Amino acid sequence: MRYTIPVVLGYLVAMTWFVYGELNTAREDTWLLPLVYLAHIALGVALKRWWAALLPFAVVLIAVPAGYPEITPSNAEPFPVFISVAFGLVFAVPLVLIGVIAQRVVARWKS
Repeated sequence: MRYTIPVVLGYLVAMTWFVYGELNTAREDTWLLPLVYLAHIALGVALKRWWAALLPFAVVLIAVPAGYPEITPSNAEPFPVFISVAFGLVFAVPLVLIGVIAQRVVARWKS
């Protein structure tokens, strides 16, 4: 597939923006979660490979230098950002696999 590297880089850039631009602040941007979920499914559909499920682990490594989010009255003792991203792996890896499986089923159904 000739678009593998741009898709991987686009995913990593989008998730880096999400980690450093949204998770690392004290804002309540829960409206972004459906978009993040769709990004994981789209990653699986675009890459069509099982190894795509390993890319969310790279996002955890990217999030390690982020440190702690801002302390607010509602968030007095926050977890480090990379811990929050690691908890998100519970959803991210299956969503990527759902995208891969969906792409393979559609490709097999078309042929």
